[in-house]
Amino acid sequence: QQEACRATALRRWRLIVEEALDTTSLGRQMADMVAAGREEAEVVQLVADVFQNKATATLSKRAGAVIKYMLWFRRTHPEAPIFPWDERAAYEYICHLRNTNAAATSAKAFVSAVTFCRVFLQAEGAEAVERSARVHGAADSMMLQKRILKQASPLTVADMKRLHEVLHHAGDEQDAIAAGFFLAAAYSRARFSDLQFCSEVVVDIAPDRK
Repeated sequence: QQEACRATALRRWRLIVEEALDTTSLGRQMADMVAAGREEAEVVQLVADVFQNKATATLSKRAGAVIKYMLWFRRTHPEAPIFPWDERAAYEYICHLRNTNAAATSAKAFVSAVTFCRVFLQAEGAEAVERSARVHGAADSMMLQKRILKQASPLTVADMKRLHEVLHHAGDEQDAIAAGFFLAAAYSRARFSDLQFCSEVVVDIAPDRK
């Protein structure tokens, strides 16, 4: 399932890049490979290599923000090319998000996606959008409408002790596995998705400890 999710995210980025191959470094590399008669598998690997060090969730989130912009652009500017990035269009899009009561974080997510395109794709026009005072101002104005974040309370010492009790004395194996997972996440400061990719656990005990 994880491999399928990542493959889907990479396909979405390839579709984004193929919208205007000559406006990104990856697009130009892909075009060169196709022109040289390279195999499809090599192009797929190229895309995977470019995004190798980014989490699948990040790839999906950033791609989603870009695709929403692309869909809006096609509706509002049917005769114009979507890329290279255009500061005026980016500002217009954020104003659209604000005027249609989109999620308070949607504009910030869009700006982060533009930054992502600049860093990983050297996308033309992205830097101008990043530097735009009105783009950031409009995005910030939407964040003012964001509700106060209400996070779950942190685990207490009593909570951690209870998890240890379940781990060592639970009558149900599934409860013990769950408690062990939660403890591993807490002690390693890991997210759920981080532990999903964990392939080995090494017990490292100091020489003076039993």
